[in-house]
Amino acid sequence: MKPKFRTLLKAILLLCLFSSTYKSFGYIERKYTLQEVIESCTNIVFGTVESVDSQRLRAIIKVNEDVLGKSELDKIKINLAVGQQRPESSPEKMIQYFREGKPVVIFYDLHSGQLNSLGHVGGKWFQCKTFVGKEWEDKNWRDKWWNFTHIEIHMHNAYKGWTVNLQKQVRETVKNMNVILTRKPAPEFKKASKNHIKVLIFSNEKYHTEFRTLCRIDHMGKYQFAYQRTYDPNLPDLEQANILWIGFRALGENGYSLNGQSEAKIKKFVENGGVVIVSGQDSDDGGKHIGWFAGKLKGVEAEVQTGIRPKKEAKELFKQPNEVVTDNVYTEDSWNHGGKDFDVLATTNDNKNVAIGMYKIGKGMYLITSLHHQTFFHVSSNQRLIENLIYFAAENIKK
Repeated sequence: MKPKFRTLLKAILLLCLFSSTYKSFGYIERKYTLQEVIESCTNIVFGTVESVDSQRLRAIIKVNEDVLGKSELDKIKINLAVGQQRPESSPEKMIQYFREGKPVVIFYDLHSGQLNSLGHVGGKWFQCKTFVGKEWEDKNWRDKWWNFTHIEIHMHNAYKGWTVNLQKQVRETVKNMNVILTRKPAPEFKKASKNHIKVLIFSNEKYHTEFRTLCRIDHMGKYQFAYQRTYDPNLPDLEQANILWIGFRALGENGYSLNGQSEAKIKKFVENGGVVIVSGQDSDDGGKHIGWFAGKLKGVEAEVQTGIRPKKEAKELFKQPNEVVTDNVYTEDSWNHGGKDFDVLATTNDNKNVAIGMYKIGKGMYLITSLHHQTFFHVSSNQRLIENLIYFAAENIKK
């Protein structure tokens, strides 16, 4: 399903994934409105190029204005020397667009020690990716050099022009956020008709992008959807739902969020014909808390990786309604030891653990995934698969 692209302010932005290697770089064939990009960023800053060192391939940007968020940045130091060498991109090419006094736009996302940024200077788009570690929790990260990765050639499909005009467009978009129509969200339960399939989303309060993406899947094929979000581990309104989506790390970080009553509630929900879809969870505790699952399963701690390996028997999941490019799917902590009745639909790229699995019991089923949805960039890469999971669940609901 390709979302409709609308804008009232010509605010178009095509957001691409950030990657430190050419092999894992994934270009998302989807146009995003500026509103969606702004919602995904922790900050947007405007600045000017203060100094350029063409020999050492470095540039320093003076931050003039916080357009979104409070960065507390005075300067951004960019190390272009570490960038990738590609036919269309190199540090030597990019340094030519940095000129003293030139305006700059920087979108960035800072989460859990990872700093991803998308910039525009001299009419050219570029990306940086920097790991700031535990320092992101204090002010020390602001002294870090931002590592240039590559010139982003695909962004010119969305905006091609001078940076000063992009600044005007960004400013106007932020000012008029409330009147921009991207894609109208699906209704909540109270506004849904009897024909709507109702999806209850149990979310972690730290991660919002997954919900924003889900609630814009208003229909697929013959199905219409309504969504409701809860942070309450007692799962109110579960009895109204057809699908329960357990969001990214919603089962807890540094602790377990569910209780015995809610675990039993989930099992009964599945027995009676409901479908539970589980996004990636935090398995730092060894994945011991699985009382919500009716079968056998163990969580496995793992690093973030791209790419999954689908099984032949699961081809429909990866083709309906979208053709999923599985090389671009992000996973992290995963699962194994699912037992003989647990169907593995896809493994992680290292072929060691479960990326997607299915377990049927009673009239319903569990769809267990290790999808990594920490930021907008991860969710965007996984979006087609997210839509396919919702569609697959709708096809298997026993009302």
